[in-house]
Amino acid sequence: MIFLLIYFFSGILANVGTFAFSNAPASLGPSGAICGLIGAGTYYYLVNRKRLGEVAEYGKTLILMTFYLTLWYDFFQHCEE
Repeated sequence: MIFLLIYFFSGILANVGTFAFSNAPASLGPSGAICGLIGAGTYYYLVNRKRLGEVAEYGKTLILMTFYLTLWYDFFQHCEE
């Protein structure tokens, strides 16, 4: 349940932020919501890494991999324009 709340809340905030601070037209898509989930996962990892033990290393790898893939995709998406 909390997963869905974070997803919808971060998606709404991302779209409101895009509308408020950008000249771009209204945006559709899950990118803001997905970034919100990545941020929530990162926060959870940082707060609970000692308690998670070995699982924390796996989570850290997934978070870093997702972060770098997002940067890579964003970079090459703008290179084509």
